[in-house]
Parts: sequence; C-alpha cells; structure tokens
Amino acid sequence: MHIPSLRQRQRLLLLLFLGFTLAANAQDGKVVIGTIDTVVSTILNEQRPVWVYVPDGGGPNGMSRQRYPVVYLLDGDGHFSSVVGMIQQLSSVNGNTFCPKMIVVGIPNTDRTRDLTPTHVEADPPYMDSVLRKHRAAAKTLSRLSKRELMPHIEATYPAAPYKMLIGHSFGGLAVMQTLVHHTDLFNAYICIDPSMWWDNQKLLQQAQKALAEKKFEGKSLFLGIANTMEEGMDLKTVVKDTSGDTKHIRSILALQTYLEQNKQNGLKYQGKYYPSDTHGSAPLITTYDALRFFFDFFPFTLTMKDFTDSTSALAEKYQHHFDRLSQKMGYSIKPDEGEINYMGYEFLRQKHDKKAEDLFKLNVANHPESSNVYDSYADYFLAQQDTANAILQLKKALAISENEGSRKKLEALEGSGKAPRYLREVSLSGSGYALGLQHGQQLKKEIGEIVGKWKQSVESQLNQPADTVVKAFFEYARFDEAIKTWTPELYEEVRGIADGSGQAFNDIMVHNLLDEFWVWQDARQNHHCSGIGVPARDGNPGYIAQNMDLESYTDGYQVLLRLAKTDKTPEQLILTYPGCMATNGLNEAGIGACMNTLMQLKGAPTGLPVAFIVRRILNSTDKNEVLRFIQQAPHASGQNYILGIRGEVYDFEASANKVVRFDPKNANGTVYHTNHPMANDDLKDWYKSPEKGNSAIRLASVVDRIATLPIIEDKDIKDALRAKDDPNNPVCRAFNRWGGTFGSVVMTLTGNPKLEITAGPPDESEYKEVRFSSEKPQSGETGWRTITGTVVDEQGDPLIGTGIRVLPVENNRGTVNGIEGEYSLTVPPTAKELLYFYDAGYGPDTVALTESDTLHVMLVQNQNFAVALDPSKKPSQRTHWIRVTGEIRGIPKSNFHPVIRIVGTNARIVPDEKGRFELFLPPGSDILSLEAENFSPRQVRVPNVPHLHLPTVNLYSQKPSKRKKQ
Repeated sequence: MHIPSLRQRQRLLLLLFLGFTLAANAQDGKVVIGTIDTVVSTILNEQRPVWVYVPDGGGPNGMSRQRYPVVYLLDGDGHFSSVVGMIQQLSSVNGNTFCPKMIVVGIPNTDRTRDLTPTHVEADPPYMDSVLRKHRAAAKTLSRLSKRELMPHIEATYPAAPYKMLIGHSFGGLAVMQTLVHHTDLFNAYICIDPSMWWDNQKLLQQAQKALAEKKFEGKSLFLGIANTMEEGMDLKTVVKDTSGDTKHIRSILALQTYLEQNKQNGLKYQGKYYPSDTHGSAPLITTYDALRFFFDFFPFTLTMKDFTDSTSALAEKYQHHFDRLSQKMGYSIKPDEGEINYMGYEFLRQKHDKKAEDLFKLNVANHPESSNVYDSYADYFLAQQDTANAILQLKKALAISENEGSRKKLEALEGSGKAPRYLREVSLSGSGYALGLQHGQQLKKEIGEIVGKWKQSVESQLNQPADTVVKAFFEYARFDEAIKTWTPELYEEVRGIADGSGQAFNDIMVHNLLDEFWVWQDARQNHHCSGIGVPARDGNPGYIAQNMDLESYTDGYQVLLRLAKTDKTPEQLILTYPGCMATNGLNEAGIGACMNTLMQLKGAPTGLPVAFIVRRILNSTDKNEVLRFIQQAPHASGQNYILGIRGEVYDFEASANKVVRFDPKNANGTVYHTNHPMANDDLKDWYKSPEKGNSAIRLASVVDRIATLPIIEDKDIKDALRAKDDPNNPVCRAFNRWGGTFGSVVMTLTGNPKLEITAGPPDESEYKEVRFSSEKPQSGETGWRTITGTVVDEQGDPLIGTGIRVLPVENNRGTVNGIEGEYSLTVPPTAKELLYFYDAGYGPDTVALTESDTLHVMLVQNQNFAVALDPSKKPSQRTHWIRVTGEIRGIPKSNFHPVIRIVGTNARIVPDEKGRFELFLPPGSDILSLEAENFSPRQVRVPNVPHLHLPTVNLYSQKPSKRKKQ
C-alpha cells in the first residue's frame, strides 16, 4: 500500500485530502523544475532543444501511471518557469484544483522569425526592419514540426494525454492564430497573447476574418490577451480611428477581437480581455492566468466537511461523478488520483467509517485495475473486517500483477506459511570482562551454536567457499587485536568468555562481533539498510534517539535484549543484539545511548577499532565529555554513522579510517537522522563517485519528511517514521526476505527516567515493548548522597512558579521533583555531576554542573536551551564587578537589517557583526540588555551575577514582531 507522509497527514482536513505538490525537485543542491530534451528535426535540418516539465516527476511511484494534458509553449526559454509555476499553483499547491496538472513543453527559438511568422515579408513599416528582412519565414514550419516530429516524440516519451494547448506571445501569438485558422485540430486550446497581427499587411488577420465566419470550431477554445501599446492620451475608442503606423499593432488585435465576437455561431469557446495596466512585455503572465481559469471553469472539485465527517455521505460516488464530467469535457478518460483515494480509504478505515472506506478502495480497483497497490489496499480493508478469504483473494490479485515483498508477506502469514511469531528474549548478565562473556556464552549456548552455523551457511552460499576458509582469509586482513586491547581490553576478554561459555572457536565468535568489518572486507555494498533518528530534549519535551536495525536474514528469530547489571565502573545497560554479539545498539541508565548505521562508502582500516567495541565503550560511560572525546579520537575500523544521545542532547558523527566529521542538518527542531550514505565526511572510497540517489536516499527522504519540520516530536511520531513504507520498494521498515530485514527497532528516551522501547523484528509487525532500568532506591546505609536546594528564576530574576518546573540529577534517574514558587529540594546520588533544569512553559532544558555547595540557584531563559548558575549569596542587582558577555543573535535577514544591543541605564550600544556575534563589558549595577531592531519589539534579557558569561544564540524573533516589513 502507499500512504502519504506524516507531514501531509497533519494538514487541515480538507486540504489534507486534496494533497499538496512540491513546486520543484532539489537535485545536487539546485532547484530543478524540468529537463532539457532534444528533437532531431529533418524539417528544419537541425537539432531542436525543448524544455520539459512533467508533474510528479512523471513516474508511477508503484501505482498507476497518470497521464497529463500537454502545453506547448512558444518562446519557451522566456516563459517556461512562469507558466510551470502558474500551472503548479492552480493545479495542486494549497489544494487548488482550478486546472489539471499538465506537462509543459517549452520550445526555445533558434530563428524566431522563420519559426513563428507565416509568410516572408520584404517590408512592413513601421515594425519591419533590416534585421527581420534577412529571415525568410516558412509558412508551415510550426505546424509541420509539431505534428510530424515534436508531438510524436513527446507522446512517445512522456505520459501525455490527448488534450493539447498552444501558448504564444507577439510573433508567438501570430503563430497561435496561424495554427488555429489553418490547422484547427492540432490543439484543443489556444492562448494568444498580444499577437503581431500587423504582419504582412495584416494578411493573417484577413484570413482569420474569413475563417471565423465560415469554419466550425466546435470543441476548441481561444483566449486573446491585449496589452496597452497605445500612445499616451489614447483610449480604445480613439485608437481605432487612428491611421498612424505606431498604432497598427493594437488596431490589428482589436480588429481580430471584433471578428471573434461577431462570429459566435462557429462554436469556438472564446474570451478576450484588454489589460490597460500591462505592456506588451508584461501581458503574458496575467493573460495565461486568466486563460487557464477560463478554459477550465468546469475543473474545480468542491469537498465539504460533511464529505469527511458524515459516514453516510457518498464520497466515492461524488468523486466518480466529477471525474466522469471532467472526462466528457476534456475528451478523454480522467480518473481520480490513485494515491489520494487510497489515503482517504485508509483514513476512513481508521475512523471506523467502514462503508466509505470500502467504497473508496473499490473505486480505486475499478479505475486502476492494472495497479497491484489497489488490491493490496483492498486486502487491508478485508483484514480489518476479519474477512481472511477475501483478503487472500485480493493479495493474490496484487501479486499476479507485480511481485512485491509487502503483499507476499501478508499472504504467507494468512495462509499459514509465514514464520512463527517472534519474541524478544531478555537475558540478564552481571560482572565485567571475561566473567560477563562467560555468562553470555553459557546462557545462550544453544542459540549461539545455531546462529554461528547459519552465518557460515550464509557466507558459503554468498562466496561459494567453505566458511572456515573465508574466516581464515578475513583474519589475514583484520588486525584489530591491538586496537581492541588498547582501547577496550575488558571487551576483548568478554569475547573470549563468550567463546568459552558457548563452546565455539574464538575466531568464530570474534568474527560474529565484526559483522560490519566483515562487510567492509567483502566490499558488500548492498547489505546495509539501517535508519536512525535523534531528537534533542526541548521545551520540556523528552530527548530521544531511535533506530531500525536491519540485518541479514539468518539473524531473524534470534533477537535478544541484554541487561547488563551496574558495576562500580559501569552503569546498567540495555542492549539489542543477537546471541554471541556484544551489541548492535543500546542505552545506559545515565541517559547515554548509541545507534549506528554502516557507511560502506567511507574508508575503513584493518587496524582500527570495530563498531561493536565502540558501542560498548560508549555505553560503559556516564560522562558526556569522555564520550565525545572517545568517538572523535578512537581509530575506526569501518565507515559508520553514530547517532549519540547524551541525556537531553543528540550528536551525529560520520566516522571513517581517516577522520570523524559531525553531521548537523541545522533543523529548527534540532533533529538529526541518517541512513546509509555519507553527508558530511569526504573520506570516500574510490568507487563512490556520486551522491546517493537509491535506497538509502529514498529512506532518508521519508524520515526527513516525517521528522525534520515538526515543532514538537513525540514518541508516536518517531515510531511512525520507523514504521514507514512510503516507497514500497525502499521502505524504512523492511519485512524479512532472503536478503534480510528489520531485525529490531528501538526508541530510547534519554531524559527524565531513561527507558528503552523495543520490537523483535519490523515495528509494523508488533508493538513496542517498554523496558526500564532496575535502579533501586538508595538504601539507608548508602553513603555519599546529599540534598541540593535552590530557586529557579527567569531572565528578569523573577521566580518561575508552577508544577511544570523540573530539576533532575543527570547521572541517575532518582530524585525528580516539581518546583513550587521557584524553590526546589532534592537528594542526589554521589555519582551526580550536574542537574538538568527545564520548565514546561518553554524554559530550558539545560544542565548546570554541581559544585561543593549544597545551594544552587539557576536562571532559565525562555525559548532558549540556556541555564546559568547564580551566585548563591547575591541577587543580580547587587553585582559590584564588571563582567564580559559574548554571544550571537540568530535569524538576521539577508536584507538591510541592523540590530543593536543596548545596555539599559547607560548610553552604551553594541552593533553585532554580520553573523550576529557580539562582545561587550557590563559595568556594575547594569544587569539588563535590550535587543532592538527597526520594526521589531525590543527583547530584554537580565544578565546573571557571574564573572564571565557566554550568552548562547539569542533569538531576537522569539516574540512576534510588531511591524515587521515584508522581506
């Protein structure tokens, strides 16, 4: 099935169902609205470039291929972008349906006079000059080119419908009239913009007068736009009486208008319009707009709220009736969009409007019988009704048209040939090093033996060599021992313990922990399909990292959750893995988590530290700075992307053999995401020559569309993204087949009480299971705990009042309190190094380091992740020393705009640099900064009493501007 993106589902109900279309595609950092094609013309003995725009990219996207009317645009190089944009706006943007989506074919000129004028002219004053006389016109050039060469090429190459339109301006308008008069049936509709009807002593005008009186133009449409080209002081009444050559252009057009209005008996659908405020050069834009509205006055489709909320309304019948009428008007069969109808069917199914849902699915089946998607969706309807027999019937129809993973899996499950339901085995281990590994091997001995055997079978089938030979060859390449023993010696011993406990050979267990590095050695470029997401804690909302861990097919059924008990050196950990492997990803009780995706395009090193060891080393830590130093300093054996969650913060690093580069998409909501291609690190292998456009890029686009612009991201939004199958051939959530699938999905909550939500297998096949840490309450005999008290104030120094204030000991999930009247008191464990402060009203979150004092007063700045410790003995106004303040302002427009920072109570004014950065010294007794700019409401910030202060990025526009000018 195909379901539109999360962002589409969040729009207003009516507009949501109508859908939205992007105006252009982004390619290689550029906005692209079309392609340049070439037609080899034997008529003109030259190659003619044509510019082509196709709605929705022209591809079927797994569903029925739409056909579109074609607009042939003369002077295409001058008008292409405006016409394409106008058609997009009227056909789809903002839910508009004023005209159909259309293919636009722009025809640039090589010899304008030759191509567009109907006759050769030696002299025709005052407009004919020596330059024009050099060009000989060919009377039938345009019609012959269009009919014999251009149209057949377009119709063979693009999804063209029979309906065709011709648009031309000036000489192009002359060509439009030439075609209408002498080749009437070549197009269905004609837009004639300020045509040069004076050409050749008005010869075509005379021919038009005769043709309009004698010919039939049934089924044809014409719109004539007339610009104001009169001399100053003239109007339409006086200009027709003028005989000078200067007014010959407009007089000829007005004469044409008269002939058109006098011959209504010929069946031509006609409208003409004079634009008194537009010149010959500006008329094309407004004329084209009015023409499209005139031609397609029957096209808009009106939906009401009742259509969506009333379970008895016959929405499917309304759609079919409207499109039957459109088909009759346009002269060919037009069907409702498959994707739009499909989405509405699922939406009504979710709302329990089953009859409306069934009618829509049946409508799609009737209109798009060649699409496997419509039968798959209809099967989902029957599954919702628990009608297994009919669901199986529809799935078989879908697979008869097109073999696809989703339909096949559903059918196998219904017919009883699918795998037994998966379950997640939870194994608790304690200790460290060899002892930890020994328990692992002993408790999972049977499963380790099975999965090692299946791995060897998989290797032998792929490489056509005995597995032991392959392992030996791999370890001739892999020289990881030194890095492992240097950076993670206890983990080397853990692998040895797993081998001894399970009775397997050490190298077999070691290679089992080097899956990514084995792929690097194989240069296996297609085995990697993981998708990861990171969401920082903001405005009182939790922080998350999440991932679909995709592995090879032999791992399915062996999903294991390891619970590693806390030791005196390491925190408790929850780890997703398979038997015999130390980790694929995981979270510790301090709110530090790690997810990683293979980046085969980046260089690896046979002497680096393997990814499983890096993950476990991260999870063994509770110190932010230690984690960040390690990920950037450790040698990396394989190209990887790491999404790290460190309590309320998220970091993304692309690591290769030679460098580690942070990836930050600079989203307003702070999110990061990654699939399986590098976006920041250029330490590339030789075979990777161009940006990713395949599976990884498609999955990334699905995640970005669902996550990147949401102002508030909830647990559900992340799960929806991980369950996404927006592109059935490149899903984020992969059902298992012989190539592999989604082994498990995790959502890690980093803040508050850290927790793990996890599925065994693809997340669309099971619900997430919540797993929490087993941290115990402090025992009466436990020492080192202390009570921290303080107040929380805003930037004005006023107490933050309410139950939404939260102060958390970052290193431990115990001791959460609510602030009342700005005051708090909580007991923190001896391991706590900092406290996390935030307020639901938009203050924080941010951390403040603990000191030896048991009193900690903190200032929070609204709409900023910003907390500052205050002097416990003084209020800000009692400061007696100068302080240095640095920072920057975000959001400065590119146009002329000069914000200033004023020290309230003084004459001092600081002007930030072009990037918004500033530095100032605040004297004693001055505590308030005013951020000001023309047409913006001033914003005041109180500076706390600290010796030096870095004021992080201050958003000058965090409150609505009072008179902001349109940029």
